[in-house]
Amino acid sequence: MDTPPSFAVVTAYFNEDRATLERCIDSVRQQESPWPIRHYLVADGRPQDLSPYPELVHLVLPSNHADCGDTPRWMGAMLALRHACSGLMFLDADNLLHPRHVARVIHAHQHVQAPVVLAQRRLLRRDGSVMPVGVAEEWSRAHVDTNCYAFFGRARQDALQWGGIPRELSAVGDRVFWELLRGKEHPTAVVAEPTIGYTCQWSHAYEA
Repeated sequence: MDTPPSFAVVTAYFNEDRATLERCIDSVRQQESPWPIRHYLVADGRPQDLSPYPELVHLVLPSNHADCGDTPRWMGAMLALRHACSGLMFLDADNLLHPRHVARVIHAHQHVQAPVVLAQRRLLRRDGSVMPVGVAEEWSRAHVDTNCYAFFGRARQDALQWGGIPRELSAVGDRVFWELLRGKEHPTAVVAEPTIGYTCQWSHAYEA
């Protein structure tokens, strides 16, 4: 018997304030999607009370791993794969999904049967307002942010490579991961319109 398709969103969190974490959770809850969505929250040693959100899968790690979320992402991805998700993405706790993000990546995947779909992000100030600044290296695909991947089919297993990135490289883990993934040469689709809200902390972006 075939398993109905589903989509997993994996969020690692540590010291985010309550309002920021709830903003992330609500952006997933409000998605319109052709597939059911399951949101995995992985506490990296500092759990919050998520009982108001009974639909979440809440995994609590006993201590912080100090690797920029690599370990909790890996653990959440493993659990999602065990639950037979059809698609998988990561969403950092201080970021959010714009409406229909999941629907758009699923459509892009189905349109060309690509196991990897790349999305784009809008830079946000801490108050949630949009910054009129883009990320040039993402336009050229020299870099893809952690939040901008969606994995389907055989590429789902590649999400587990987050667990193999050495801790000393965790600050640039998304760049390491992108090089590893490019070596796989998966067919890739791109969502043209930015659908991810990325809370920006780069001084050069504010200066620009």
